[in-house]
Amino acid sequence: MSTVFISYSHQDEGWKDRVQSHLTVLEKHGKLSIWDDRQIALGGDWLSDIEQSLAQANIALLLVSRHFLNSDFIRNKEIPKLLQRREQDGLTVIPVMLTPCGWQHVDWLSAIQGYPKDNKPLSGMTEHQIDEALAKLAGHLPNLDSKLNDITVPDTPDTPQPETSPVVINNISGITLEEYEAGLLRQEKRLRDEFNNQPGQHNPEQEKLLTIELNAVQGRLANLQSSYQETRQRLEEADDALAQLKGELPELQVKEARELLARNDTQAAKQAFTDIVDKGAPSMALAAYESGKLEEEDINYAKAMQQYRIAVVLEEDNPDYLSAAGKMSRTLGDYPTALSWLESLLEIHKQSSDETMELADVQDDLAELFKDMAEYAKAEPLYQRSLGIKEKSLGKDHPSVATTLNNLAVLYEAQSEYAKAEPLYQRSLGINEKSLGKEHTSVADTLNNLAELYRAQGESAKAEPLYQRSLGINEESLGKDHPSVATTLNNLAGLYRAQCEYAKAEPLYQRSLGIKEKSLGKDHPSVATTLNNLAELYRAQGEYAKAEPLYQRSLGINEKSLRKDHPSVATTLNNLAELYRAQGESAKAEPLYQRSLSIKEKSLGKDH
Repeated sequence: MSTVFISYSHQDEGWKDRVQSHLTVLEKHGKLSIWDDRQIALGGDWLSDIEQSLAQANIALLLVSRHFLNSDFIRNKEIPKLLQRREQDGLTVIPVMLTPCGWQHVDWLSAIQGYPKDNKPLSGMTEHQIDEALAKLAGHLPNLDSKLNDITVPDTPDTPQPETSPVVINNISGITLEEYEAGLLRQEKRLRDEFNNQPGQHNPEQEKLLTIELNAVQGRLANLQSSYQETRQRLEEADDALAQLKGELPELQVKEARELLARNDTQAAKQAFTDIVDKGAPSMALAAYESGKLEEEDINYAKAMQQYRIAVVLEEDNPDYLSAAGKMSRTLGDYPTALSWLESLLEIHKQSSDETMELADVQDDLAELFKDMAEYAKAEPLYQRSLGIKEKSLGKDHPSVATTLNNLAVLYEAQSEYAKAEPLYQRSLGINEKSLGKEHTSVADTLNNLAELYRAQGESAKAEPLYQRSLGINEESLGKDHPSVATTLNNLAGLYRAQCEYAKAEPLYQRSLGIKEKSLGKDHPSVATTLNNLAELYRAQGEYAKAEPLYQRSLGINEKSLRKDHPSVATTLNNLAELYRAQGESAKAEPLYQRSLSIKEKSLGKDH
């Protein structure tokens, strides 16, 4: 199988993603493997990784542009090694001409046959012709018996594009859904490899950030169409901001940033926004906010938070900046900061006499935050008020209403208020089936939640068919190794365990655990949940030696990734204490019971 090394300038990131999306089709079918420097792990020896990958490759694609030719690193580090391997080992080097540049003046480059034919740059083609040319190049790579000239590419149109034509993202093809998905899959692979291949080499904050970013990528893949549309919207908003800020930057810089943004290459746009912030221009708050959105789009959450924080400091009463900063703080687990910003945002919206959707949204965000913090009494009235506004503004059968109903039901279930939760789940399910279709993943989520409710009440006959239906939808829609599938497997196994059908439960727990460890990393809280549940299964069968290390590992993960007084920690402490009590080890059990009780009293109240 061929291994393809991609050499490119980071200013051509959008072009690299476009080329790679065509190669990914072949990679998925085992025809070749791809390497670019975005696969270098956080904190890794990047120069060593690049040199090792160069040594293993048998094909090198050079994405040639003026940025490529001006890169000192490419010229001094990558090219000499590539040319040496070409001379000594027969490495196939293929220059792919992206944009017009002075390649003719570079001796080594002018001596190598490039692509497309006659070194005509891809940028001179239409969007369809670019994809056609790249698809043909990709198809040629697994079998290099023929010459590059044998690949026919569409003729480049002779009519030049006017220099002053505006860039409007809605009017050009931009990134396709397939290219967007391919980019997400590469991000997922990079993050998973980074998390799993270097155990113990990350500090806790790095591991936490990697877990959060991996979850974000997988969430986008699970809701591909909607996340794709959100990406297009972010790009359009960034393009509008660049147009608005063009008076504060050189015209050529803005023009290039907008052109690259149209191909989902955000690097030049982020640099333009950063330049405005660095020089303290009048619109620096807007520039920081837009830069933060692009960093968030690229799953660079630490950088996004940095930019959002700048925007809020500069304009502390701007609702958009407060919302973005508050949500990102919650995503990163910085609950005190998130609470401060979201409460400020709530006060701004309360100043209006109207019950707007903006008010409903911030109430939802605050309720979710309080639920994360296990402050359930504060979350409930916020959900209720948001629900009332949505029903009034959108109608009682809108999907957004279904979302809030589901979230409120989850809140009640967490407090064992099952009679309040069930009708909310039922109503949410009915809305989603009607508005989204019976095979939608949102339907699967609510089916799973309703099944959990029935299981908690011992109504196994009602729960099992809902779990099975949820599992079927997710396996069909997301694939059999998706984390959502693992969640339903875990829950169905719990149902069988409660029915003492241990032989049915164990393989489901094992399969769930394997999926989660592979897709989320071995130290993810969801892994801890399945470890705890599998330990419970072994304890119920008297297999204490198997159970104890699983409890201990589950406890360690939750204390590290959540916090030591989180309700999930209390649950595992109680279960581990039960294990010791069953073995007559009271001295080990008592302090665990005491600690578990203290956590529960704090989060649920002493009379719960």
